Amino acid sequence: MARFRTEGRFELGLIGKPLEHSFSPAFFERFWKERGLSRRWRYRLFPLDAIDQLPKLLENERLFGFNVTVPYKQAVLPYLDALDAHAQAMGSVNTVVVKAGIKIGFNTDWIGFQRCMRQVYPDSLPHKVLVLGSGGASKAVCYALGQWNVPFDVVSRSGPLDYAGLRGRLASFDCIVHCTPLGTFPRVSDSPPLPYDELHSGQKLIDLVYNPPTTRFMHEGLKRGLHAVNGQVMLEAQALEAWTLWERFAEI
Repeated sequence: MARFRTEGRFELGLIGKPLEHSFSPAFFERFWKERGLSRRWRYRLFPLDAIDQLPKLLENERLFGFNVTVPYKQAVLPYLDALDAHAQAMGSVNTVVVKAGIKIGFNTDWIGFQRCMRQVYPDSLPHKVLVLGSGGASKAVCYALGQWNVPFDVVSRSGPLDYAGLRGRLASFDCIVHCTPLGTFPRVSDSPPLPYDELHSGQKLIDLVYNPPTTRFMHEGLKRGLHAVNGQVMLEAQALEAWTLWERFAEI
């Protein structure tokens, strides 16, 4: 169990927008209750309309750290004092430790994604992956794939490879990873504009969206016989890795 230099309850939280349907408060409160830590830690939601509201939040002396979600995983970087090597390589942060006024950025998304990928591919990794989106979550996925030397292409509305350019090429990827917020509750009818008619049963789909549990993107694959999973495994794995960081720094 962690040892603390300061008496009282420490606060952790999540910055981003929107946050109404975040799983994090319930997840961490349950996690701490099971381990007898609820009296020491509290998890809150901090919806920020703009990232420049962060300095005001950091005036909270009880704030020991926070998670970062869309749209601030990259925008938060100028507000931090240091980055670990993985976050620096990705240019994206999803976990921050605030220790003695020093704000240190980490990224645990890539670890969560690797654990998710290992569940989908327990025996061997895919030969070529298509990554949908180019934001902070995409950067973590690409970094994780790069650590395994798995080839991948990135598609986005404004990148060198756009969705229109996938026509006639989609079948060449054996795994497609969706890294944008499209399809997240309440806009559950949204999905990336893929040529879904080119999907085939040898492919697997991973959607980082976890609410709803089955997105329209996943449904398009499932009805064609593909294996498809949501982002729940990755979400829980990255959250536990974030807690490991906070607990470790609390003991220093």
